[in-house]
Amino acid sequence: MAILFADLRAFTKFSEQKLPYDVVFIINQYFRHMGEAIEAHNGHLDKFIGDGVMALFGLIETSDIASRRALDAARAMAMELEIMNKNLASDLPKPLELGIGIHIGQVIVGRMGYGTATSITAIGDAVNIASRLESLNKEFTSQLIFSKQVADRAAQDFRELRQQDVVIRGRDEPLSIYIVDDARTLPKLTP
Repeated sequence: MAILFADLRAFTKFSEQKLPYDVVFIINQYFRHMGEAIEAHNGHLDKFIGDGVMALFGLIETSDIASRRALDAARAMAMELEIMNKNLASDLPKPLELGIGIHIGQVIVGRMGYGTATSITAIGDAVNIASRLESLNKEFTSQLIFSKQVADRAAQDFRELRQQDVVIRGRDEPLSIYIVDDARTLPKLTP
């Protein structure tokens, strides 16, 4: 399964300078735009975490299609953020920025939680890696980082992208990643 994590950059600082109503309005706009981009590419919105999003691709399709759809969703999310920034330009001190991480691997999927707070979600090493890749965008000042495993499954030519081996916290072996400064520049991979 392909796992996508996305997070707004510097949103906590932005929130400190705005009225709570304004923060709720903007975060709900963000969630709507990101949710629509994910669902348009057959992604399953797993959860919203603060100003972050977790989505799953591959619940009902092969891993190669899931990888392409996750990358297409990242592209669409970046495009939606651009629309959102234009629409809210007068309300924002500076444009909102987004970091996205995508990884693919075996996970455990099921209904998890307690009481009314249960939902279909995934846990496992691949989820942790996707989250770490999202965080690495801060270090690389990029918008999207995805693993070589995603690139291999997507079966596309990504040679023009920056590629690097990194050590992920909690793992012994380096992971090969692709770094994309602007996810809008990715080619569309699925019809």
